[in-house]
Amino acid sequence: MVPLLNKFKLTRFRINTILITIIYISVLLLIQHRRFLADDKAPNLQKIDEKTQKLASKVHVGMYVNSFPIFSFDSGDFTIDATVWFRFPAATEALSTIEHFTLYNGLIQQNGKLLYRSTPIIKLVGEDVVACYHIQTSFKLDMNYKFFPIGDHTLHILLENRSATAQELCFISDEDSFLLSRNVLIKNWFAKKKTVQSGYIQSNLDSKDNTSEISYPAVLFSIDFENVGMKKIGGLYLPMFILFLIGLLSLLLAIGDSLRLEMIVGALPSLGLFRLVIDGASPNTGYAMHVDIVFYTFIFLLLIIMGFQLYVTLTLDNIKHMAEDAQDNVKIRLAKMSDIVFVLTLFLLMVLLTYSFYK
Repeated sequence: MVPLLNKFKLTRFRINTILITIIYISVLLLIQHRRFLADDKAPNLQKIDEKTQKLASKVHVGMYVNSFPIFSFDSGDFTIDATVWFRFPAATEALSTIEHFTLYNGLIQQNGKLLYRSTPIIKLVGEDVVACYHIQTSFKLDMNYKFFPIGDHTLHILLENRSATAQELCFISDEDSFLLSRNVLIKNWFAKKKTVQSGYIQSNLDSKDNTSEISYPAVLFSIDFENVGMKKIGGLYLPMFILFLIGLLSLLLAIGDSLRLEMIVGALPSLGLFRLVIDGASPNTGYAMHVDIVFYTFIFLLLIIMGFQLYVTLTLDNIKHMAEDAQDNVKIRLAKMSDIVFVLTLFLLMVLLTYSFYK
């Protein structure tokens, strides 16, 4: 145990310990940045059974996204410019029924607003009729910011038709029918994956009467957007780590140095004030985000360091009346304790940050 404690005193060992911690945290951030971290809830679509599919009229649905005039995951506000098309056998579906579709995010349907819908462009393709509509619609999403600022998001767009039941009209689609224009360029976000789900929305008008259920056909178009921006990650995490490092380095000063307490007393309030910056840059949520967990981790560790530094200061004041040899023995013991606190603090930091990423 004694030889190990002696190694803690070596400047090279202390520097290497800090470097290993920095490399570990950097690699951890890089791994999480490359993972797809999203927990945005999708509308609950029921699958269409084979019996219903055989009885209902089938309509193939597709979407071509031209652009997003408004695109903000921070506020949850979106406007989409797209072309929606329907393909169905001639003389099987009245166009007046098909055109009663709506397009918005299904989780907050009351916030969707159709800004523009063109008259249909209709053409015959073989024995099928294809009706195309140019639309613009805005909606607001209830985003999940659990992983902010390193998190990704999934944009869910629900197309539905409430003028027909699922037994009368069956929407079908696939990923090949959902396309994004090459001109869709969104700052700090990359469209990684597209998925399409066909089915129907089921609503119960009376919770005590199952026969009051109604259903209508719908298609859910989803896009996984990967966060490729590093500005907020560096702007929020780096200052917190620097302030923590200042408080940590106070453990490396000589036991009798008054700067030990001054450094930690300066670092802890500064980190507390940085909370104002975090609140200004973060979405307004009622739950803890990843940046909050990291912030409270640094606060917790700095409080441990400050508590130890106060203990050192009070101990040194209490031993002033003792003999010089006795004082030296106490200082040696405090120096060993300081080295242990230094290593344990870095170890706790790595453990807690790892837990925050994988919990």
